[in-house]
Amino acid sequence: MVYKTIKVTKEIVESHKYCDACGDEILYNLGCSLRRCCYCGDDLCDNCAISDGNSMVFCKDCWQIGEGHRSEINELEVKVKQLYDKWYGACKENVKK
Repeated sequence: MVYKTIKVTKEIVESHKYCDACGDEILYNLGCSLRRCCYCGDDLCDNCAISDGNSMVFCKDCWQIGEGHRSEINELEVKVKQLYDKWYGACKENVKK
């Protein structure tokens, strides 16, 4: 039996992602490390992504647009928490009866 060695050249295709805000390449190895604005859908690098602390990510433009709304949203969230606490307290009182 005769063996021959054949040189094979393969073409490798790489995917690269770039930040829609600044154009820098987004280096990622997991899908979860890619950040996307939750409103406009732009792909963002770490420098351009803004997190609200509730696992939502925004681009700088969408974050700025929301500036006038965030304080009102925070006030409403506090009110909602107070209402849930009130509801919970009423249920605890009901159980004691």
